Amino acid sequence: MPELNPTEHTVDELEDELEEIDDQTALRDAYEAEQSGEDRSSAKEAIRRRLDEVAEGEPQPEADGSGDGENGQSGESDEGSGSSSDGGETADIMSVKDSVRNVATELIGHELDGVTELRRVDDGWEGVVEVVERPSVPDTQDILGSYEIQLDDGGTVTGYRRVDRYRRADTDREEQV
Repeated sequence: MPELNPTEHTVDELEDELEEIDDQTALRDAYEAEQSGEDRSSAKEAIRRRLDEVAEGEPQPEADGSGDGENGQSGESDEGSGSSSDGGETADIMSVKDSVRNVATELIGHELDGVTELRRVDDGWEGVVEVVERPSVPDTQDILGSYEIQLDDGGTVTGYRRVDRYRRADTDREEQV
């Protein structure tokens, strides 16, 4: 049984709990527990980030102000947006795609139809997903929403917005683009 059971916490609570764990084995156990439990991508990403922080902190204790780890919560958001030079914090496209897939339905509140675009931007990633906003019979009459989801370098969602709404069978939409 892991020292920390991530399935007993919300992602925000989990991030707070993770700050107190400096043992890589305990973090790996928590990751495996999350993967076999609720399997939330944002929770797994938080555990991976903490595991990377701990792994980087052990061999080189001279990290940017990491000696003040207790008060690092507000500093983390500053470091996360400004430290794109650390290759370990940058998520690859497949983990970003998984992140987008796993959070889109919960975040937007509609059934995911698909991830239609992922691209690297200056401050992280942008993805476009289509969700079924109003299912219909036949499905060609479904109302779909196209949403842009912003993620930081680590693949954590930072924002989203609807960019289009249309009927699935609307072929004029593609001709206008």
